[in-house]
Amino acid sequence: MTTSSGANEDRRWVRGIALGVIAIASLLALFAIGFFLADIAFLQARVDRLAPDGSAEQFSRSRIEALQLRAVFFAIASASVAIGTALARRSLEDFALAVTRGLGSELRARRIALVEFVSRDRAHAILLALFCLFYAAFAWGWIDQSARTDEAQTFMTYVTKPWYYVLGRYTTNNHIFYSLLAKGSCATGAADLTCLRMPAYLAGIALIPASYLCMRLHLGRSIGLLTAAMVACSPYAIDFGTNGRGYTTVALLFVALLALAKGLVRGGTPARWVLFVALSVIGFWTVPVMAYPFAMLGIWLAVEAWRSLDGSDRRTFAICFVGSGLAIAGLVALLYAPAFVVTGFGEVVVNETVVSNRPSNPTSLLSQVGDILVYVWKDWTFGLAPFLPALLSLGFIVGCFAPVPESAAHRRLLFALASGLALVLAVTRAVPPSWIFLFSMPVAIGLGFSGWLLWLEATIQIRAPRTPRAIVVALGTLLVLANTWSFVTSDALDKPRWYVGYVEAPEMAERLLANLEAGDAFRGHTVVVPPILFYLRALGVEDPEAFAWRDPEPGRDLYFVSTRHEESGEILEGLRADDDVSVEEVARFDRSALLRIRAVSSPGETPRTLEVPRARAASSDGRALAPPAALP
Repeated sequence: MTTSSGANEDRRWVRGIALGVIAIASLLALFAIGFFLADIAFLQARVDRLAPDGSAEQFSRSRIEALQLRAVFFAIASASVAIGTALARRSLEDFALAVTRGLGSELRARRIALVEFVSRDRAHAILLALFCLFYAAFAWGWIDQSARTDEAQTFMTYVTKPWYYVLGRYTTNNHIFYSLLAKGSCATGAADLTCLRMPAYLAGIALIPASYLCMRLHLGRSIGLLTAAMVACSPYAIDFGTNGRGYTTVALLFVALLALAKGLVRGGTPARWVLFVALSVIGFWTVPVMAYPFAMLGIWLAVEAWRSLDGSDRRTFAICFVGSGLAIAGLVALLYAPAFVVTGFGEVVVNETVVSNRPSNPTSLLSQVGDILVYVWKDWTFGLAPFLPALLSLGFIVGCFAPVPESAAHRRLLFALASGLALVLAVTRAVPPSWIFLFSMPVAIGLGFSGWLLWLEATIQIRAPRTPRAIVVALGTLLVLANTWSFVTSDALDKPRWYVGYVEAPEMAERLLANLEAGDAFRGHTVVVPPILFYLRALGVEDPEAFAWRDPEPGRDLYFVSTRHEESGEILEGLRADDDVSVEEVARFDRSALLRIRAVSSPGETPRTLEVPRARAASSDGRALAPPAALP
């Protein structure tokens, strides 16, 4: 009787969710239809009321007409979701009940496995805890480093805006899921770097045990431990754990999905497939470059299923595999639907940062990708013991030819990484920026260690199977200690080679605040302005963008941040070419200077407006001539 009552209660709960989906989708469809039918003048008046100055000039008549056209497609999609859910409601309820119960069983099994791991493998559990503490301590010491361009822009453009703006306004700087997490972390609205970076910081800590689990399942427990150790003391991983962007989140999701994929080929329950879909969707919602790890996952699953399954098992897997892919595509489209309507389908799908570099021929593409991978490897191994990068590089190759059965797993994983990269490159025909490959760092390190372990196992007597792993763990521990010593005693914490930011932004913001008055403006290279805006906000300026990206009022001053960037030189050269302009240095720092520029007027002459040459200047949300460069 109790079981029957519990089952009925579960069904009522699932039915309520289904009815809620139908209601929300129907309301969204009705809202989109109403927006399409509304008078344009009425919509413009409503939007102008929301603007601080009473005029939302970016929403022109043509822009609203384009939004109305997109709203039609959004209404069709929402109505389809509502109708489809209503027609298949009972089947969806049965599936949801099975998934819910399966997830409960999976959670209980994972909890039991965790308790057994801690009791049986106490040494690994203690070392993992120490690795996490090491990472957390060093990352915490790095968490207040000067704000980078992109994370400052994320804060100013999205974290300080309403949640619906985050969902609808898409640029390459809006890692939507991360922006929402940061918005929750910065709930007070204060410009606090610790709050902005907290989601990345926690994801970086979680990346260590996730890397251990992933590599343990695929390549063995010793490789898992060595991989976790190297991630924990990698300056590159630590730095990205203090970068308020979504790349560390994608790395965590990739290793979690790769660990989950191990159990999908055989014994892939509905709950596991749903978890696979959910994690994949979150990855795409964080950064669209999730396409790279997802392609690698898909190839690994396909190869593993073809190798180990046959007959009906292979057909069942294929159905689940294709169904999951369709579900991921549909859910990702649904989550990006507000951005499709507001920003436009093309702007969302074509990521400017990823596809901006398209070589003219395949040879040039392969050459540039090779250069990028070399650059990536240097970043990953920055600050490590000098011999370690070459050692790990050779491990990729030698592991493929080790005369032991386990080398097959090494080859399949390496093949999946290379093939997934090649597949996405073939589709996009673009050279991706180096920093997006953080997600593959734990797997690459694991493969490097795996190659040497496999040969060591093949060399030492088989009758002592634990000896090779004990030797590798001992050597690996010494390597980690040596690497940690190199990390602590070097300048890795002070001068990371990949750092792209404006370290003098805090001081520059203070000097600006001491001089800015109403009607003034300030300009600079698109790399330096967002961090200055961030620190002006931190210093109490409620709307620092009111001073940026515009010309000063007649008779007022322009404060110009002069750097060594070519763009700054273009603007400054244009200003100095004007005989009626005076340029005065207000402050000088190591890498930049603050200049006061004003239009010179004759006595009794009406003060004139200082018009600033626009090299590539842009507003913080990309509405002007060109958006700021997206940097890590």
